[in-house]
Amino acid sequence: MPVPVPPYTDRYAWGSAKTHYSNRPYTWMRVHGPKGVIDLWALIDTGADFLMLENSVATTLGIALPPPPIAIKVAGGGSVFVTKISGVQITVEGKTANVDALFFGGTGTSLLGRTAILSAIEFGIDNTGWLYR
Repeated sequence: MPVPVPPYTDRYAWGSAKTHYSNRPYTWMRVHGPKGVIDLWALIDTGADFLMLENSVATTLGIALPPPPIAIKVAGGGSVFVTKISGVQITVEGKTANVDALFFGGTGTSLLGRTAILSAIEFGIDNTGWLYR
């Protein structure tokens, strides 16, 4: 029996300001830490398990990254060294959640992974944009 689709209350059209003028599901999110907050664009990535943020976000927010980092495989087949921190507070579309986050060195797109998405919002996607409630 098919699972009923929840009624979504909001929709962001592809290529609009709400999707960072992209045809990808970007969202503006807030990351909270002991020294304040950072607002940033994150790509909603249902194929990523966790929220992924640059180490510089942790440094700015005063989130301690204990050594040693661990190596994980990424979608392209390579590896990246990350530090996993539990209980990182985020706000997505006005909803706040505590999630597990992976912090990585270097620069790259922040990813709002599956466990963080499901902790914060109900998410959907169709041919006109991405949806949430």
